[in-house]
Amino acid sequence: PHSKCFDGTRQEVIGMVLSCAKAPLEKDRPHILWIYGYAGCGKSAISQAVAEQLALEGRLAASFFFFRGSGDRSKIFRFVNTLAHQLARARPDAAGVIEEVARSDRGLLSVSSSSLVFQFRHLILEPIATIRASLRHSPVIIVLDGVDECEDKEEVAALIENLMAFFIKDPCFPLRFVVASR
Repeated sequence: PHSKCFDGTRQEVIGMVLSCAKAPLEKDRPHILWIYGYAGCGKSAISQAVAEQLALEGRLAASFFFFRGSGDRSKIFRFVNTLAHQLARARPDAAGVIEEVARSDRGLLSVSSSSLVFQFRHLILEPIATIRASLRHSPVIIVLDGVDECEDKEEVAALIENLMAFFIKDPCFPLRFVVASR
């Protein structure tokens, strides 16, 4: 996105978000940090700054910035595939698992033949589970921005509900989310 914080601004908020996202894995720590506010208040700029910092530190698994009326960025169509591609690049130790899963079930790559929840489980959660031991001290983080701008609201809601249930069952899973939305 074209959003960026002006130098020296939002440092306290960015620091708080990074601190929560990078906190050690413990049973009582949340896996999803939700940044919310009115349109134009700087959520995307904060998300961008957080994603850039996490990438520099090697902690960013993936990011996706939804944008209303912007083709693929306003729909769920390429969402999980994009995250899986970024995860494979950020964590080469998970790339083989992602590639194997994608090859074994070609329909998995299409939201027309697989649900978003099913895709996410097989292309994101399972590959992270295979490298879990290497992440026990530092979870990887996915940054999602503009979730409210996705046209496929029911699919996104189902994914978030599924993730919340997943994290309740596995409170030390080495994945965190920073989500920005109205």
